[in-house]
Amino acid sequence: MRKYLLLLLNLSCLACFGQFNVHYDFTRPLGEQGEHISAAHGINFGFEGRLKNSPFLLGAELGLNYYGIKTLEQELPFHNGYVTKTNVHYATSFSTYAVDLKLLPKTEKYFKPYGLIRTGVLHYHSNMTIEDPEDPMGCKPLEKKVLLKDATWMASAGAGSSLDWRLFNPKSTSIIQLDFAILYTMGGAADYLKMAKNTDAVDPKGRVYYVEFEHIPSGEIHEHAIGHVYTSVVSMLTIRAGIRVILD
Repeated sequence: MRKYLLLLLNLSCLACFGQFNVHYDFTRPLGEQGEHISAAHGINFGFEGRLKNSPFLLGAELGLNYYGIKTLEQELPFHNGYVTKTNVHYATSFSTYAVDLKLLPKTEKYFKPYGLIRTGVLHYHSNMTIEDPEDPMGCKPLEKKVLLKDATWMASAGAGSSLDWRLFNPKSTSIIQLDFAILYTMGGAADYLKMAKNTDAVDPKGRVYYVEFEHIPSGEIHEHAIGHVYTSVVSMLTIRAGIRVILD
């Protein structure tokens, strides 16, 4: 993650930032990815600066998005027929590190439409914590914390509009604008984990993810399936809403 942040900062130094943005992002995965990942909710932080007197703004942004936070009870059958039950807590998310170029001509109007393109890195995280069932006749996990992560390139295009706060209060001298946009994002292929209560079903598009357990009475080491790993290209539609603070 550190190298992505350093790359973002190096690229963002090309502009002298004069605007700060905070957005709520609602992202819906599309295509094959949409079959395995639910909608994501996140927050996006960004800076922008106008390139001299041009209609373009150069910016950088960081997004943090969660698309799965839940706890599932897993049944862990041993070959002697005894079934151990335990809870698996997992959180799945993705982060975006991007630079963006916005077409936004200078205007004194309250309504300021713009076009936007961006490119950068999308980083998936899948974190799992497996509870020890403390069952003396059953199994205990040898790996209680699991992290699966992968990264790929991404590129987006979209459009939006800023609304000057003076639209609602003409006498206001506020430096705040309301901002709304829609973005389509595509990217390369990446791995991500989906937890499942029942991992017996065969899925040709995914591979079963196993974790090692120890059978306490016998000491035998064996594996239990606790989810599926999928690989698909990035395809997402994002609706965002937030505020922009004008500093220059």
